[in-house]
Amino acid sequence: MSAYFIVESAISVAQSLGVSQTVIGATIVAFGTSLPELTLDLKAILKGHSALAFGDIIGSSFVNITLILGISFFVPAVVGSTVDIDISVFQNIIIFSIITNLLFWYFLSRERIGWKEGAIFLFTYALFLATTFGTLQPHD
Repeated sequence: MSAYFIVESAISVAQSLGVSQTVIGATIVAFGTSLPELTLDLKAILKGHSALAFGDIIGSSFVNITLILGISFFVPAVVGSTVDIDISVFQNIIIFSIITNLLFWYFLSRERIGWKEGAIFLFTYALFLATTFGTLQPHD
C-alpha cells in the first residue's frame, strides 16, 4: 500500500514538473515496485539471513526482466496488434544495465560484496539518474 502511494505521488510530482514518461518509468515506478523487496531484504540481512536477501534480489530481477517483459510483448501479439519500440529511448537504460551487470558479476567473482561495492552501485545509479535527466530534457 505504501509503495502504491509513493509511486502515485512521485508520478504526479514528476508529471507536474514536466519529466518524461521514460524517466518516470525507469526511476520512480522501478523504485516503487522494488520497495517490498527492499524491506524484505533489509529485514533478512538484519536477522542474519543474507542468502535470503541475495536470492530475493536475483530472483525478483530475473522475474521482472523475463516474465514481465515477455508477457508485455506476448499479449499484444495474441490480441493481434503489433508492438513498435523506439530503442533509442532505452539506450541509457541498456548501457547502465550492462555496466551494472558487469560490476555485479565482477564482485561475485571476488566472492565479496560489502559496503564499498554497495557504494559503487549507488554511485552508478546516481550517475544513471544524472545522465538520464540530463539527456531526456527538451533542449531549446
